[in-house]
Amino acid sequence: RLLNHVTPPDLDKVFFTDSGSVAVEVALKMALQYHRGSKKTKICSLRGGYHGDTLGAMSVCDPDTGMHSTLFPPDQETMLPRQVFVTRPPCDSRHRVGNNPSQKCHGCTCENNNEGSALDASLQNLEMTLEAQHETLAALILEPLVQGAGGMRFYSPRYLQRARELC
Repeated sequence: RLLNHVTPPDLDKVFFTDSGSVAVEVALKMALQYHRGSKKTKICSLRGGYHGDTLGAMSVCDPDTGMHSTLFPPDQETMLPRQVFVTRPPCDSRHRVGNNPSQKCHGCTCENNNEGSALDASLQNLEMTLEAQHETLAALILEPLVQGAGGMRFYSPRYLQRARELC
């Protein structure tokens, strides 16, 4: 009940788990069960993201550069479902970790250090992907404002706000 007082009115349900991986598993399971009987069997996730070490959570971690990438051999069968991935947003330079503000962040997606155009490009990629894959996507999973294990990358609140609008 206390959490309901600090969250937006439409977020009125709370589910407690014993770990982040289990929380991700439950969220994936709920999304897939909600769409049971439809073609919506895929999850959209950000490149560079890390969501845990259980099977479902590993499937939404970056398959190319993530710590579980060896489980996704190119053009081969894998024990994990193949999900849909979008370009990760650029770091918000106001919250960049380190002393040098001109230094690029880990996994930087900014061209010529242009954070604004990189943010616009990542939002466009998200919008195009969601539109193109809407018939098969059950959910979008992303870290709220910071990719922790993905490099302590803080990104713009604008990305999260637009992602919510698109969903």
